[in-house]
Amino acid sequence: AEKCHLYAIAGRTMEKALAYQQEFGFEIAYDSYDALLADPKVEAVYIPLPNELHYEWTLKALKAKKHVLCEKPLAPTVAQIKEMFACAKENDVFLMEAFAYLHSPLMAAIKKELQSGVIGDVLYMESQFITSDYDISNIRMRKETYGGSTYDLGCYTTSQILWLFEETPVKVQAVADFSEEGIDTYTSGLLSFADGKKATFICAMVLATDKDRRIDCLRIHGTQGDIYCDARFNQCGELRYTLTIGEDSVVKTVSTPQNYRLEVEQLGRCITDGEKPHVSEEFTLQNASLMEKILDIIGNGNESYETMAVLTMTEDEAREIYEHIRKIREDVSYIDRDSSVFRKGITVTTYYMAKGLEFDQVFVAGGEKHNPFYKQFQYISATRALHELYIFM
Repeated sequence: AEKCHLYAIAGRTMEKALAYQQEFGFEIAYDSYDALLADPKVEAVYIPLPNELHYEWTLKALKAKKHVLCEKPLAPTVAQIKEMFACAKENDVFLMEAFAYLHSPLMAAIKKELQSGVIGDVLYMESQFITSDYDISNIRMRKETYGGSTYDLGCYTTSQILWLFEETPVKVQAVADFSEEGIDTYTSGLLSFADGKKATFICAMVLATDKDRRIDCLRIHGTQGDIYCDARFNQCGELRYTLTIGEDSVVKTVSTPQNYRLEVEQLGRCITDGEKPHVSEEFTLQNASLMEKILDIIGNGNESYETMAVLTMTEDEAREIYEHIRKIREDVSYIDRDSSVFRKGITVTTYYMAKGLEFDQVFVAGGEKHNPFYKQFQYISATRALHELYIFM
């Protein structure tokens, strides 16, 4: 890739980092992500970690004043994404969500067809991304790692619709089927737009287990014609789509480089030439908001927690946690007690009483930066309907 030099690689173990270093030619390998971020020679980082780690490590990278290209989905909630972009601005660095396929010349060609009006007024679009399912050990099949078809595949279909239509739907409908572990293995939806056009999406992990089978399909219907493409998301090479006007069809070919190279090069131009990120903050938030609505509609395979309690030892801990939670869940009602967010005089010794008598879920927070609590709460808040939150100390 132009404007990119492979300098450092970090892994959870040195053995893994060294293997990647040897395979891809990095100059240096680190056995921790913190060590890589502390290296002053590192200017930009690519974060392909499991979904539940995107928020934490993107923020750490941004605060280390590194430009960041982070895999989709950028974070599980809109509130977290807003915090991430705010952090990028505070540290004067770029943040871009890694939707590599949106950098593809194929997508540009199809969008140009729509903008030209060659198929008339667009009435309907459908986008499908269906793959094999996986063994339960795979992170795609576990809730705590934000697995499931909507997070893993649906973000492609919704982003494709939004990218090509350049509009936000006014109505969202969706249905889903869930595994025993509570992840959506199949989700489909109908999006309705202000001018009457419709779009449907299907994302699913239902094909033969661990066989790398997949169905990628895009259809667009207009008053004068249609466009059909079955190229895979992120595919490179000589890719084709079919344009049909009336009874006449023509197959068009687009030379498409490696999409991941294209997104890295574009981030490089942002840094060196002042380009704006191709996948903008506004677009990332638009897509994340749509995904939040879809997950809320389907229920995400979870029961509702009506009330939750957090028990802390000091007022400083309580206030720190409260400020952190406000960034994660804007929709939660924070109930004041005794003219304060915090009710004094209740300690960890009340844990069992509180859990048994008043609350559906209780967390005991404490320790360095409350990391165990934060990770638990981030997961619960993204996957449960939470109505009331009490913070005690």
